[in-house]
Amino acid sequence: MSLTEQSNGPARGFGRRYAVLNLDLMSVLIDGIKESPIGQRFTSNCTRWDDAVHKKDYRPLTIFTTLYFSNTAQLKLTKSGPFTKLLEPFGTLEKSSPGVQIASNFSVDEKDIVIQKTRWYAGPGNSLEQILRAQNIDTVILSGSSLSGVIMSNLTR
Repeated sequence: MSLTEQSNGPARGFGRRYAVLNLDLMSVLIDGIKESPIGQRFTSNCTRWDDAVHKKDYRPLTIFTTLYFSNTAQLKLTKSGPFTKLLEPFGTLEKSSPGVQIASNFSVDEKDIVIQKTRWYAGPGNSLEQILRAQNIDTVILSGSSLSGVIMSNLTR
């Protein structure tokens, strides 16, 4: 099939049983890149995508993840592990800290779900998989930060 035939064919879509999983669009990460040209392009693209998803006639389930811990002890982390070392510059990442909130560039409303994440994969320790099953979601579109390990660990689940 030629490129012309593809573009004139029926519109492709994801059906009605899909969700958008926005990974780690947290203030601490967005604020850290927003001044660089690459960071500005990334944020602009993510904001346009988020706005487009929110304006869809049939709005998909939209889930945002944010990395935070219930208290300063961060008991879920191995003291000398690589993940712990990676997070050290960001402080304790407690639920109430401003840095773990979804960055103000992005629209989050009453129809969206924001879930806690404590590892690369968005599912452990929260209700992500239960939510997807309950809504009969058969396709998940990954969006957001592509930190080392985040996309791959969510893609392979």
